[in-house]
Amino acid sequence: AEEVTFLNKAPIVRMLQQLPDGCVAVVDGSRSKYIDHDVVEVLHEFQESAPTRGVSVRLVGIPSPRVRAMTH
Repeated sequence: AEEVTFLNKAPIVRMLQQLPDGCVAVVDGSRSKYIDHDVVEVLHEFQESAPTRGVSVRLVGIPSPRVRAMTH
């Protein structure tokens, strides 16, 4: 999609959870002009946790997650 907003977060999470163990997943965001930071975080968190299921994840065109400022 050209714009991936927070409204896309739940369907993306469901899709990632449904991937079969041991698969290879490539998430290509290179054609997106905007990807919501919550979606970016979900994708990076999935990439970090996926090896526990034997899933290999490659993120293409997905920016690094922003570091959120801590509030006091």
